[in-house]
Amino acid sequence: AAAPDWLRPLRKCAILPKAAKAPIRLVTWTVDDTVPMGEALAEIKAKRPDLVVLVGTDDKTIGTELSEAMGGEVKFLPYGNGITAAVRGSFQYCEGNVDHWVIHMPAAFDGDAQAFLTFPHIEHVGVMPLMILRADRPHSVVDLPDWTQRLSRTTDIVASAVQMLGPSRMLLVGDFQAPGTSQALTRPLHQSGLQSIPTPPNWPRRVAGLPFLPVHAMDHMWAGSSWHPQRARTMDSGDQVRSPLIVDLTPIEAHAR
Repeated sequence: AAAPDWLRPLRKCAILPKAAKAPIRLVTWTVDDTVPMGEALAEIKAKRPDLVVLVGTDDKTIGTELSEAMGGEVKFLPYGNGITAAVRGSFQYCEGNVDHWVIHMPAAFDGDAQAFLTFPHIEHVGVMPLMILRADRPHSVVDLPDWTQRLSRTTDIVASAVQMLGPSRMLLVGDFQAPGTSQALTRPLHQSGLQSIPTPPNWPRRVAGLPFLPVHAMDHMWAGSSWHPQRARTMDSGDQVRSPLIVDLTPIEAHAR
C-alpha cells in the first residue's frame, strides 16, 4: 500500500530544522463519549501533559477545559465519534492554510477509520509530526477474517506514510483496535523506523459495569528514533472501559535522520 500523493509535498514539513529542546509528556485515551470522564480528566490535567489525544469524542466542553488547563490550542476532528487533540502550544500550518490532513483507512463502513496528521508546536520544545490513528473494528464474528485483512492494510498504509514523511521525530498514537503483540500489526511500523513504546494493558477496565483486570493494550504509542521513551503507565479511568496511557519522552540529540 502507498501513501496518498498529497502527502509527498508535506515531507519537508516533517523534516524539521531544529531538534526538540526538552522532554514532553504525552497522554492518549480512547473513550466512550456516553460515559462521564470528570475525575479521570481532572487527573490528566493534574499531570500537566504537553499533548493529549482523546479518541472517541469531539466534545467542545472537554476540549476547551483541556485547552485552558494546558494554556494552548485544541483541535476537534469530527469524524465518527470524533477526536480531540490538545497541545501546550499551537498546531502549525504547512503547505497553505490547512493544519491537519486526513488519510482514510480500510473500513467495513465509510468513515469508520482514519489517520490524522498534525504538526503541534510545544512551547520551549519545538515542532513535531503527530499521527493519530483510529483503526476499523470487527463488526461481528463473521467479519473477523475481513477485519484482520483491513487492519493489516491499515498498518501498511500508515507505515508507508511514516517512511515518506520521515520517521525520526514522528509520534503515532491512537486506537489500534488490537493488542500490540500482533506481528502483522507491528512489523510494518517497526520497518518504517518507529519504535513501539511498551504500555501496560488498558482494556477492559470494566465489564458489565463492574471493575475488571485489563488484559490488553488496545491503545498504542509509537515514536521515532529522536525520542527516548520513559516507562509508560495507565491512569485512573473512572467508569470508562479503557484507561488513559501516559508517557514521558526525552529527545535524543544525536540521531540519524
